[in-house]
Amino acid sequence: MALLGKGRAHGVAWSPDGQALAVASLLGIDLYDVATLDLKQSIRDSGSAIYVAFSPDGGLLASAPGDDPGPITLHDARTGELVHVLEPSPFTGHGVVFSPDGEMVASRIGVADGIVRFWDVATGQVVRDLPEAGMANSLAMSPDGRFVAAAGPFYGNVVDVWEVASGQKILTLEHSASLKGVAFSPDGKLLASTGYDGVAVIWDMETGQVAQTLMGPASEMLNVAFSPDGRWLAAGTNDGTLVLWDVAPGEARLLPGHSG
Repeated sequence: MALLGKGRAHGVAWSPDGQALAVASLLGIDLYDVATLDLKQSIRDSGSAIYVAFSPDGGLLASAPGDDPGPITLHDARTGELVHVLEPSPFTGHGVVFSPDGEMVASRIGVADGIVRFWDVATGQVVRDLPEAGMANSLAMSPDGRFVAAAGPFYGNVVDVWEVASGQKILTLEHSASLKGVAFSPDGKLLASTGYDGVAVIWDMETGQVAQTLMGPASEMLNVAFSPDGRWLAAGTNDGTLVLWDVAPGEARLLPGHSG
């Protein structure tokens, strides 16, 4: 067992090289060495960070505050320095994801009539809005950049998947409970969803059917992420535990911490 960070873990993200894990909490962002689980860096100048994502080259960290006070930001993942404030507080930001080429970053903003907004990473300027995202608070983009998936507890027990270029919804996947997290596998063939039933469901993107059901602790699951090699699936829980599943056998490793 290992104690990871401070405060309750909401969002987790693997670095592209698999060597670091970023954990988002109400205090900010903590980065860990995966091999040793040692704390490498803490970022505290963005306030609450409910959602976090690495850029494809691992050089940037994007974070969004959910409904908590705080901006949507970009930080240098190596130095922790602030690069851009994309949306200032108190503008809500739910979910955060980079395009595969690293040129854009997206978050769902607004309330019941929410949109998925894309920003240019180099300039910090808005480049695209996708409407009808409702109150989704978890986003994932497929590795080829063609699709965006959205889910959330106020979005019901479904994952919706859109084609980015056309804005058309192509899949609606029904989980067994209200959802908190969604993530594509590195090859884009699988989509994972986690929710209030303490279960992670892995979906086959080609068929839209359940490929695997992974059982976790008796606690609601928060956000979720695949490791870069697709072997591991990580999810934070509401009781402060970080769960790591070995996807092939479906075995879980529990890492208590973030209990504040």
